[in-house]
Amino acid sequence: QFCLELNVLVVALQQVCFPSGYACIAMVIQEEQVINCLVHGPPNLCPAIDYARHMLDGASGILNARSYFPNRAALMAASVATFPCICRRLYRIFSHAYFYHGDVFKAVEVD
Repeated sequence: QFCLELNVLVVALQQVCFPSGYACIAMVIQEEQVINCLVHGPPNLCPAIDYARHMLDGASGILNARSYFPNRAALMAASVATFPCICRRLYRIFSHAYFYHGDVFKAVEVD
């Protein structure tokens, strides 16, 4: 459910988060911290909106993978260990949206 709702924010960001923008040429979060994207083989920079798409796709893939979550009724410890990493990466989308596209962030939160 969290990933589904985060998609609403990412869709809204597509209207304003362009790769040509200062903070959007890469995933920049609070205090000018630039985040590398892990999808590109060796970690590399990619535009913020692409980073958001990549992380949502990756999180959805992991959360729906039978190898990580073979049984939806009971979670294995190894599966639960993936949650902090997934949450940290997805939180960066919120951080970027809040600090660089605050009007869009607030509009989505109101809805």
